[in-house]
Amino acid sequence: MPATSAQNPTGELKSRRKRLYRRLLVICSAAVVASVAVILYRPLIPAGEQVDVVCSSLVIAADTFMPYMISAIVAAITVVAVLTVVPLGRTFDNLDMIRERIHGLAGGDLSTRLHVSSDTPELKMLAADVNLTVSFLGDHVAQWKIINRQQWDILEHVRQSAVKGDPDAVLKYVERMQKNWERIAEIENKLTT
Repeated sequence: MPATSAQNPTGELKSRRKRLYRRLLVICSAAVVASVAVILYRPLIPAGEQVDVVCSSLVIAADTFMPYMISAIVAAITVVAVLTVVPLGRTFDNLDMIRERIHGLAGGDLSTRLHVSSDTPELKMLAADVNLTVSFLGDHVAQWKIINRQQWDILEHVRQSAVKGDPDAVLKYVERMQKNWERIAEIENKLTT
């Protein structure tokens, strides 16, 4: 994948849309030109006048095929329009899933993973990045939980040692608490707030 699309996925999506809209514009222009040609050309042929055989055969062929050509152009416009709208609908569905997942993350849900089915590589990358971020945060929160539980256990040991009047044990447990605080500081250094 080019570096520019990895850096600017919305730019890639916009360029795809521009290409589709350019195709649609060319097809619409061709339909309008063909329709105008039929409308302007047909009245120029005088009714009942002797036209040589070659010209009359061309006129008959043009009159016969022109409605089919216009119908084919309208069908092509419809296909391009459908091909433009349908993927955008799936894109919006996937974007809604990602938005809901981010809201869940803000609510504290660190266990759910995103599964996006999309033809757009940018959306797949976005979902993978969200999953990676959630995993990263989940790992740090799990480490914090473990350290927090250890701190409560150590605090209980400090209380018991203080009640027993054992300052050496209190000092040993305080040193263990200090090591845990250093571990928490390492985790905090990995996170930017």
